[in-house]
Amino acid sequence: MIRDVDESNLQATRDFLEAHVETSLFLLGNLAEHGPSLGAHLNSGNFRVVCEGDAIVAAFCLARRGNLLLQTGGRDDLAATILTACAAEPIEIQGVFGEWRAAHAAWQLLCARRDFQPGAALREVLYSRNLPYVQSTGSTLAVRALGADDFDEWQLLNIAYSAEAQVPLQGTRDERRAAFSAQAGAGCWWGHFDGGELIGTASLNAKYERIGQIGGVYTRPGRRGRGLARVTLQKLLHDAFDRHRLERLILFTGEDNRGARRLYETLAFAPIGAFGLLFGAARVQETAAPHVF
Repeated sequence: MIRDVDESNLQATRDFLEAHVETSLFLLGNLAEHGPSLGAHLNSGNFRVVCEGDAIVAAFCLARRGNLLLQTGGRDDLAATILTACAAEPIEIQGVFGEWRAAHAAWQLLCARRDFQPGAALREVLYSRNLPYVQSTGSTLAVRALGADDFDEWQLLNIAYSAEAQVPLQGTRDERRAAFSAQAGAGCWWGHFDGGELIGTASLNAKYERIGQIGGVYTRPGRRGRGLARVTLQKLLHDAFDRHRLERLILFTGEDNRGARRLYETLAFAPIGAFGLLFGAARVQETAAPHVF
């Protein structure tokens, strides 16, 4: 049975997601910040749960930006149920994010549809580490928290990152500016500068209580191999504990990205599972029929 998330089951939904917190931070962060209903923010959406009897066995949300965020506790047999519920939404699915088994099961069903165009399908290694972080003796003077005024510089790196990763830019420029400004205002973006030029970034792209999720780690191609990402992450790790009062951080990176994996492991991140980042877009159809899975 599919149920909307409201005050009657909000705590039970949180309890279910918290039981799988490492792969639920997008859902938990969005639920805490934007509530259980679709709003104007790109990360807002209508939260729903799948119930078997009185027990919640899955939670999901199709965010306004088009990302289907889902948590099934590792089950891969609930994808059709979730996608059928999403068919009634006013938003087209443009991506699936979640624990690998569940996300991949939903992705396979989407890819079988004639009205869906698959894009990048990334199986990511999920890493975790506890805080605090003991800062190295290396200088971090070139690294600072980004502010709203850094958007134009940040946008250049964001476009380059998206092109290199073969993932779509989401939202309009104004929507990306608003999202960046809000995150930067909350102290969740860091940048490495050289003579005023932004050459590397890292962020906290999700937070829930004492746990944060790192994302947006990127260095300009011509500046790689010099330890810049390490210095940027060292500053992030320090601030995550000192300013944001976090106790644990997670992140994910591509299975074949050996350089990034070595970096994270030398910073004491340990692999704990797999996460799916799967992107696509709706094909233009002359007529559209309801999707039944």
